[in-house]
Amino acid sequence: MSIEEIFTIINGNTQKMLDAQDKNIILRFKCTHDFKTSQFYPLISVLNNLIMNSIEAMGEVGVITITEEIDGTDCIFQVIDNGSGIEEDDIDLVFEPGFSTKFNLVTGEMSTGIGLTHVKHIVENHFKGKICVKSEKNIKTVFRITIPMEVLI
Repeated sequence: MSIEEIFTIINGNTQKMLDAQDKNIILRFKCTHDFKTSQFYPLISVLNNLIMNSIEAMGEVGVITITEEIDGTDCIFQVIDNGSGIEEDDIDLVFEPGFSTKFNLVTGEMSTGIGLTHVKHIVENHFKGKICVKSEKNIKTVFRITIPMEVLI
């Protein structure tokens, strides 16, 4: 499956969910180098999780940009949002099992804190890559995934 096809699938499914929830969040996809990969299931899983986290961080309005580019022997994916951001004290904790800032204000129920831990595991162990996050409070958050091209193709 090509990167463009992966982006099209993710865009379609995410847009349906946003429409059903009546959210005004714009999705922007930028594929610089379209190539085919047999690793589409884990790649979709990683990108979907990051996009869903971005949506939850935004509320009703915002922009999420998903990019792909090649840098030397690596493919770089980024998920960038203009949501509420991640607290500076939490940046080092977001990939830790069980850590979560999400909870239901009515019931007090917390999220499982498994999503980003799972994303990191897939990126590092399946793709032999790296993931990092940078966030500016109430400006933007960027998750950057670096995967060796030889693993993707």
